[in-house]
Amino acid sequence: MRRILAKTALLAVLAAGKDPPIPPWMRAILDSRPNFRGSVHRSQYPEDLELKAAGALLAKPPIRNPVVVAMTTTPTRVAACEPAVRSLLNQSQPALIIVSIPDARGGVYNKRRSHWNGKRIEPPPWLARLDAAARSTKGPCAPCVVVAHPARDYGPATKLVGAVEALRRDPELLEKAGGDREDAVVVAADDDHEWEPFALATLLHVGFSSSSAPVGYDAAKTVWTYYSYPFPRGRPVTDAVCVAQAGDMLAAPLSLFAELERWGRELLPGGGLPSCFFVDDLFFAAYAAYHRSTVYTHPWRRWLFREARRPRPISPFRSRRWRRRLDAVAARPSEGLRVSRRRSTQSKRRQRTGEPAFKPCAQGGCSPKTMQLRYPDGLAMGGVRERHSQNCRSELEALGWWTRGAEGNPCLLGDFVSA
Repeated sequence: MRRILAKTALLAVLAAGKDPPIPPWMRAILDSRPNFRGSVHRSQYPEDLELKAAGALLAKPPIRNPVVVAMTTTPTRVAACEPAVRSLLNQSQPALIIVSIPDARGGVYNKRRSHWNGKRIEPPPWLARLDAAARSTKGPCAPCVVVAHPARDYGPATKLVGAVEALRRDPELLEKAGGDREDAVVVAADDDHEWEPFALATLLHVGFSSSSAPVGYDAAKTVWTYYSYPFPRGRPVTDAVCVAQAGDMLAAPLSLFAELERWGRELLPGGGLPSCFFVDDLFFAAYAAYHRSTVYTHPWRRWLFREARRPRPISPFRSRRWRRRLDAVAARPSEGLRVSRRRSTQSKRRQRTGEPAFKPCAQGGCSPKTMQLRYPDGLAMGGVRERHSQNCRSELEALGWWTRGAEGNPCLLGDFVSA
């Protein structure tokens, strides 16, 4: 009964258009972080503990490939990104985590990031200790963390460009991940997301170890993410690329990034991609499309819908007719409650009875995070980001790097494996 009342209160708040209060368990975590200077991105997952429990049932085993997680940070975030790094160390999928911090000896960071005010990053003690421990270990050390110092600041794209550069300069780094270059998978992750322990393995399992992939599927030409969208947006979708969002993890074979450093140089002052400097997700999307790679969205959202729907939650906002059906089932439990699973039938019923749609991911994105944060130095969605994106596309076209695709949504759902 308490669970139903709590869900009733949550639905009432959502219906009023207001964010519900931050759950006590999440508030306790935030209060324990004296260096936190941001806000929480609200989402039903993981705040709804029923959904969180359902998500844990969807965990997949790790893959055998060596895995490298690529991350970068800023002077205003470096003191607060330890929980994000720790969440990646705590994954069931062992990985080498490369935190790319532009070399302080090279001068100030790129002047286009004016909010940095010429600050330089020195790794905090906790990060320096992790780096020293990994470098002193002979052979594989995953899960472990190393700090790379690329000579230039590529903006948010430093996460991937810096990691690829570090792996090229120091072949021993790949040994620390536990394998060779041919099979290695690189995963981009942001420093303001914290992940469930099964997030990395679950993302990689479908695309890089599944035996049920369709005919013609080539993992070497794929990009995987928990969330993607076509750009440019709108209907009909024409001449679009699929943008895999690094904030929701972006995974691809290391072999795909053979030319990434050359592309990255165009992000630097005097290069041909000054606007792409601010929108790294679109930059990577154009790179993948140019190299004929297919972007797959992981079916996590669909799996979660199915799993959460099995113990179908009873909403007090449902119609009288629905409650009468439940009462009838209580009187004759052997007959069960027959519920049509056809979307069209459900939609018609909801329109007729006023029953609310069941959307386990109705608020925000949907990927297995334990926390998603927002910082003042982030470039949020909106007019400014949209202008950078449009300008970035024009710059890519001028270099001949914008791949004109066919009509239709270029993002594919990679639902090869049943949950």
